[in-house]
Amino acid sequence: MRRAWRHGPVTGEAFESERLKARMGEMLLERELLEAKVAVLKGGRPLARRRSRP
Repeated sequence: MRRAWRHGPVTGEAFESERLKARMGEMLLERELLEAKVAVLKGGRPLARRRSRP
């Protein structure tokens, strides 16, 4: 969103566009992580489990 500030006032449309681009990036990253987990499960290896801390 900083890019828009350098070039003048941020319009509602520009703000929404940047917000949606950021959300899309987050969703793509989540999808990649899920695909990696599925690949591990299909390979027959268990997922790493977190240890509870005392």
